[in-house]
Amino acid sequence: MPETKATGNATEYLEKCDRTLAGMPSEILRLILHHVLVDDAVITCTQTGTGVSLNWSKRTAPDLIFVSKRFGAVAKDVIAEEAIMVYNAEHQAKTFLDAICNGAQQDWEDTLNLSPIPEHIRSKSQELRIYQRKLLRGGVCDRLDVNSFPSLRKVDLVVDNIEDWANNFNSTLLYIAAQGNAFVQTVQTKLTSVVETITNPDYLSVDVARELKTATATLLALWRIVSRSMGITSLMPIVLQEALSVRMRAGHASTEALLIEICERHMGIARSRVDGLLDHTLLAVHFTTRVDGTSKAFATVTFSKDETRAVVEPDAVDGVLQNLSAGINDFLKTSGAEL
Repeated sequence: MPETKATGNATEYLEKCDRTLAGMPSEILRLILHHVLVDDAVITCTQTGTGVSLNWSKRTAPDLIFVSKRFGAVAKDVIAEEAIMVYNAEHQAKTFLDAICNGAQQDWEDTLNLSPIPEHIRSKSQELRIYQRKLLRGGVCDRLDVNSFPSLRKVDLVVDNIEDWANNFNSTLLYIAAQGNAFVQTVQTKLTSVVETITNPDYLSVDVARELKTATATLLALWRIVSRSMGITSLMPIVLQEALSVRMRAGHASTEALLIEICERHMGIARSRVDGLLDHTLLAVHFTTRVDGTSKAFATVTFSKDETRAVVEPDAVDGVLQNLSAGINDFLKTSGAEL
């Protein structure tokens, strides 16, 4: 087939670029590309109920492959090394609720399929970021296999805004309860477990611990009463929101201990749930908060080979407390805190 003018021009351009770059050492090219691609090579893998799509945050990175043959060969490796793989399983919320409808009363987990990510990127990518929004709804961390990611240094789980936890968890419990009498004990068990976590007295004064115990004991007692008749309209998330506020006002140590226990006890997060995780690879859980309509960092819980620790952003706590207070006021206005 004869070469068209456009194709001929493109070929001539690539050959010219190759001649221009011929004297430049590959390591210099790599350094330039690493500098150019920092925080720019983000690939989002979105899984829905019907399929998977891959999207680049910007076209800059993949387009670099076509600058020239030699440049492209180096760029392909650097892009894979710099690429932050973002995995967004949009189908999770639906499968989570479907599992409840199908009779599953505990451990609504899934296995995330990472195979749609190109093999070349999996082989060199150093950071994998996974959105697990169902974790703030009472769901359990999905199983993950990263054996095909031999270069991973970090696996990030992003769970969503901490101030939405009480409402989300409350909604899920109501959804579970609506499935029938067989689920009443499930709700009772989960609610009791969460209350035990929030009211842990280790980081609270005697008076505050007693106050929290009284408030949450009332919630549990009311739940037992209404569950007998299945006359359930609300589990009063206000109690959980206020309890969360109390723990945060008690200081960073109280907040950090609470977040670690929520991760381990209620979200089922552990290094053992990630198959193929290397000793030097860090597993991190990121909580966010709403600031002016967007999500900002609130706290990070890290699971290394040797320890589990939480770090709260100092400037973010006041904002979370304000959001929690606003949520409580909105609940009182709209529902009158009725059971």
